[in-house]
Amino acid sequence: MKICFINFVGIPTRTEAAKNNLIGGLNTILINLCENLVKYPNVSVDCIFRHQEDYIPYSNRDYQMIGVQIGPPGPLPRNELMELLDSNSAEVFKAISLSKPDIIHTAGVEAAIVMLKLRNEGFDTPWVHTNFATIGVRRFLLEKVDKSRLCLDPLFRRELACLQACDHIVALSHDDKSEICATYDVREEKVSVICPGVEKNIFYFDGRYDRKPIIITAGRMSPIKDFPFLIRSFGVFKDSHSRPEKLVIVGGSRTEKESLNLEGLIKDLNLQDSVVLVDGVSQEQLAQMFRSSKIFVGSSKHETFGLLPVEAMACGLPAIVRNVSGYRETALDSSWVVENEWEMADKMYSTLSLSRSAYNNLCDRSVACSNKHSWAASANRHLVLYEKLIVKVSKKSRL
Repeated sequence: MKICFINFVGIPTRTEAAKNNLIGGLNTILINLCENLVKYPNVSVDCIFRHQEDYIPYSNRDYQMIGVQIGPPGPLPRNELMELLDSNSAEVFKAISLSKPDIIHTAGVEAAIVMLKLRNEGFDTPWVHTNFATIGVRRFLLEKVDKSRLCLDPLFRRELACLQACDHIVALSHDDKSEICATYDVREEKVSVICPGVEKNIFYFDGRYDRKPIIITAGRMSPIKDFPFLIRSFGVFKDSHSRPEKLVIVGGSRTEKESLNLEGLIKDLNLQDSVVLVDGVSQEQLAQMFRSSKIFVGSSKHETFGLLPVEAMACGLPAIVRNVSGYRETALDSSWVVENEWEMADKMYSTLSLSRSAYNNLCDRSVACSNKHSWAASANRHLVLYEKLIVKVSKKSRL
């Protein structure tokens, strides 16, 4: 079976993900899915991506990367990128033709926009879609936009068209599926929940329970991650308890942090000696930081899954996360789920105040919880879906 992934945001290699401060999320999922699928006999994978001159894919891989030169090098605003993809679908079609796939799996709305155009032109290869960052869902949930207003949004209409045109949708959590179905009126049978896994060669527990008094988080410097919520929670914690703990926020670049004014908030709350901002690091470095810290905290307003808490728990870290969407899938029985800044501050204190044996037990439960998320299982479920879909579309085309 030949599988072709199409992704036009992010670079599907570990080297570039680390170099460009892209921690977790789309890159991590795509990398590990590709690497686990090609372990199956008679399965090959191509990944079509937007070639950028300063990104050189690493060679230590078993899947082929096909770069398509679209637009100038470097990141582009979403609307500009989609306009470029619209006008360059012929170049993408050439790359797909070179790949000769049995099935296409688009990652993100940008790739789906191209496939939608090709589908409208008669291209009928079976098409699976994972919309890692569904804009319509976020607007519906976070901005409280009703559906009648949402339907006026051009991006929402294009996302809706993609979800209607593809043959099947992969959701990363049960909450993600519910949100997609409710927002876009997608039939439930068209959506399969396939959770990501954990790269155990990188994120693992080394048996050490005695750790530095560090509360750690990581992620893209995006407003959706809501790091200000976390900094304010930590401020409440420090105001209530005179303790030596530090909060470490990993991810992004200095410019991205400035756009969110994190340093300004830290100064306003007099937390300059307690909050540390670290630029993006490699997955290996991040895992080592997890193994040296006391607690992981997740502050996102919305997550389709919440991979970082699972990776932290694999390193033996108890997790405290907000009660939102995909976090509920990852929290299970080894994490605290909180509603507001005061609850998060309280759970920081109660977790740090646990007896040695109680804390050690929580660490062990975290590792056991993370073991429920396996890349091998995720790849197998994707492969079963692909096989069924290829047969289904083939039968449909013969009718």
